[in-house]
Amino acid sequence: MIKNIISQLVRHPTKKNEQRTPNDIKQIILHCTGMKQMAAGAQKTIEAIAKYDTSPNNHISATGCASYTYHYTIGEDGDIYKTLEDTEVSWHVGRWNKICLGVCLIYDPADETLSPKSPAAKQLGTALNLIAVKCLQLGLFPSDVQGHRELETTGWKMINGEKKLVKSCPGMKVNLEQCRKQVAVNMQTILSKLGFYTDKIDGIFGPKSMQAEEKFLAKECHTDESLLGMI
Repeated sequence: MIKNIISQLVRHPTKKNEQRTPNDIKQIILHCTGMKQMAAGAQKTIEAIAKYDTSPNNHISATGCASYTYHYTIGEDGDIYKTLEDTEVSWHVGRWNKICLGVCLIYDPADETLSPKSPAAKQLGTALNLIAVKCLQLGLFPSDVQGHRELETTGWKMINGEKKLVKSCPGMKVNLEQCRKQVAVNMQTILSKLGFYTDKIDGIFGPKSMQAEEKFLAKECHTDESLLGMI
């Protein structure tokens, strides 16, 4: 079940997010909250993060963001929260904002150099289920799924001729290649159950998988929740 809490989250008093169409979305980005910028001991709830994001002097904007910055947020127990409309251009990946949908884990990888942590298996698994569903609905492929750290300028930069990470998000313990493979498996599973895909479910999203997705897009209209129920 996806819990829509958009109306419950604080917004900036004057700023508004730019709008887009679903066709504008070309990538899905996996994030983690981290929340090192919040005061020590602050409650790391979605509501608290929204308050931080829209307040002055957060790490994104000195005058506050227009809204909470992620479209979907996955709780530590695996619950899915819809926190922005897909058509809102939020502030989560810099110059890539207009074409990216943000999916965020409420999870702090802690000190990446000393004691990195992994998100709970159920939490990450639920996020990858959701991402597979959104890929199918938006006509995207597993290769269009990236972690924040994989995006140029906002996740990494070239410094003195060497690629340097700017972000570790969604945590260095998250294997992004394995995430993409699981998204592919999830997409193939849904397409198979709908009768569009009859080949092996192997996590390799090749021509037959792509053709199956094209047939799905041409003929099918399913809600997020009905598709999630097929994984």
